[in-house]
This record gives sequence, structure tokens and C-alpha cells, in this order.
Amino acid sequence: MWTNENGFRTENVTLKNLVQIAFNAQEYQILGVPGWAKDDGWDINAKNEVAEVDKVPLQDRKSQEARTQRVRSRVRHMLEERFQLKVRQEEKQLPLYSLTVDKSGLKATAVKEAKGKMQVNRNNAAASIKGDGITIDRLCRTLGNMLDRPVVDETGLDGFYDVELKYSADTSAAGKDSAPAEEVTGPSMFTALREQAACD
Repeated sequence: MWTNENGFRTENVTLKNLVQIAFNAQEYQILGVPGWAKDDGWDINAKNEVAEVDKVPLQDRKSQEARTQRVRSRVRHMLEERFQLKVRQEEKQLPLYSLTVDKSGLKATAVKEAKGKMQVNRNNAAASIKGDGITIDRLCRTLGNMLDRPVVDETGLDGFYDVELKYSADTSAAGKDSAPAEEVTGPSMFTALREQAACD
């Protein structure tokens, strides 16, 4: 998704991904969507009306946080209008992971600038996560999406960090006690967290 003060644009984004954006939700929090909503991709080019932009205070037009909130509101409106989306919120107990700092000390690099850049790459054998100037909470959200369950930040760390993890794609969703397949040569995601970032 590309955003600016005039609107947003997407290429080949699924309806489920749009719901995630609209409600700031994790993938595992969205239930009951039809198969096509998870598989079909959509290209969307939404532009704000000039009068609508003029209503936004000048200092907020360039604010990333304010822009994100406007985009979420716009996506929600579009989903309701174009897809007749109906949302029901409910509480559900889910198994979770907690992220803590290993006794050896954090290996991620603390930085001053909040870049907020996150890249996730995966092929048949290898996978990687690279975060530039991200919060630990952002890392937990990314891990939660990949593991399909919540990852709770119990590190107690504030600020921004550069984080890079390289691990086997075949074990990215395996539990800590799962035995890796014989052909797997790289570490599991959990081992990579412990050895490369000193997080458990």
C-alpha cells in the first residue's frame, strides 16, 4: 500500500489484508472470511476529495500517524460501501508466545531514528526479517502474523531498534518443541531469535 495526503493505492491486495489495515488487526484476529477474500487480489486507487483534504489541519497532513488513521477510516468506509462488509467483535482465548530478553543481553541495535521499516522475505528454503528503526512491539506484531498467534512483548524495552533475523522458512511456524525436517539446514525462527537477537 502507498499512501500520501491525497489518498492511497494498493496493488494485488486481498480483502483480508484490507480488513487488517482498516482495523489495525492481526491476521489471526480475523475469522469467518470467505475463501475468495483470502485469495483474490485487488488494485485500488482511492483519492480524497479536495474539500476533505482542506478540513485536515495543515500540521496533520504530513503526520504519518494522522495519515495512517485517515487511511484506516477511509478503507473501513470503502469496505462497507463497496463490499458490504459486516464486522462483529468478540472475545476469544488464544494460545500465545511471549518475547523476553535472553540473559546474555539484547543483540538488536538501539537507534535514535524511528524509520519504521520492516521487510519480510521468504522462499522455499530460507526466510528473513529485517527491521530498521522499529519498536519491539512492531517486531512482535510481525512475528504474531507469521506464527498465527499473539506474541506479547515482555522485554520492557522502549525506543527503536535495527533487527535482522535469518532462519529456515520450513520452521517459521513450528513450535519450540517441534523437530525440524531432515532437509532443513538453517535455524528455526525461535533459534534465530535467541541467537541473532538474544530474545526468547
